[in-house]
Amino acid sequence: MEKLGSGTSGAKIILVGEHAVVYGVPAIAVPFNGCLTTVEVFKTNEELTIESRFHNGYLKDGSNTIFGMQQLVYYILDLLEMPKHGLHFKVTSNIEPQRGLGSSAALSVATTRALFNAFNKELSDDELIEHSMYAEKIHHTNPSGLDVLTIVKQKPVWFVRNEGFKVVDINFDGYLLIIDTKMMSQTKLAVEAVLSLKQKNPTLINKAFEEIKEVVVNSKKYLENNNIKELANAMKKNQAALETIGVSNATLEKTIADAYEFGILGARLTGGGMGGCVIGITEDLVTAENIIKEFKLLNIDVWLYRLGDLNES
Repeated sequence: MEKLGSGTSGAKIILVGEHAVVYGVPAIAVPFNGCLTTVEVFKTNEELTIESRFHNGYLKDGSNTIFGMQQLVYYILDLLEMPKHGLHFKVTSNIEPQRGLGSSAALSVATTRALFNAFNKELSDDELIEHSMYAEKIHHTNPSGLDVLTIVKQKPVWFVRNEGFKVVDINFDGYLLIIDTKMMSQTKLAVEAVLSLKQKNPTLINKAFEEIKEVVVNSKKYLENNNIKELANAMKKNQAALETIGVSNATLEKTIADAYEFGILGARLTGGGMGGCVIGITEDLVTAENIIKEFKLLNIDVWLYRLGDLNES
């Protein structure tokens, strides 16, 4: 098959602020390119087909597993006034799904880039964000847009829904550990659960959101001024608020407890919750590597990310 084009996307990590961000509270996220999703587009003489870990065969038959990507492909082909046949899509990714790393956003961004590249069409960052959000609205009940925005901009991002974003210029030498619990997060279920609790007990939710807002505002200062221990404490407070609104669980909390036992300064869930990844902060590389060794003994994968690499990005 003749290759027409391709698109690649990294992941994202929310440092502080998820769930509350949906209701207008700020959040801070950073791009993470330690894992990637790539979509390649090939020319064929058949109907639209796809090769991926979730579905192989005709794209039209993938509604139960890749509905968001399927609909995004149809949407973009209509947008570009291209026929819905004669293309094969190959998806490769080491961004584990439902871990809070933005796997669906990465797939949406990579797919959009691949199609525009395949047909030699120009694509601005704003257009890429807009088109990728088409699929995100299918994947999630009420997406904030933070995942797509952070992945596309490739900068630390301060985001407020309906107000927009601004790049955060950080000065931070700490190390971030991303710990995979190997339990899928339940973003849609968690978002719906928070909405339900907000309707039943608005006082509880609003108090938790105020605590998260304070954490996010302070965390921005800590990132700008290399206050590693203070950011670690902010992570602890953020985790406590997320437990209050019911998006944590026993697996996440056991992983966090293990991380503290192994020497991490601060840790919390990231992303939708009810599973997924835990993130944590350490001051030095030796401690970070020791924590990784301890988790490997438990057969748990850990990524190491030096946040200082973003200082010059």
